[in-house]
Amino acid sequence: MRMISLCLVLAVLLTGCFSTPKKIESLAIGMPRWRVIQIMGEPFSTTQMFGRETLEYHLWEDLDTPNARRETFQVTIVDGKVARYGPVKPWEPVMWGSQAD
Repeated sequence: MRMISLCLVLAVLLTGCFSTPKKIESLAIGMPRWRVIQIMGEPFSTTQMFGRETLEYHLWEDLDTPNARRETFQVTIVDGKVARYGPVKPWEPVMWGSQAD
């Protein structure tokens, strides 16, 4: 019984850190930060630097198959609103969903 309770608690805690790619379709440039949290849940991590806040999410695809994979996705907040969002790839900057500076 104790093990089942522990598994349930972990599942609830991790649900806030992981999102699905379908939620991304609801994001938009200029959207307030609180709305991003409402749609995507609490981010896996948050970084603040040079007046920008970056929310990082781990998106999971194909969870019901052996080919499940994780993609890192970032939302950049400037002045309380979404300035850019998109997947993170180590070899290229986050540009998808970006507004011109």
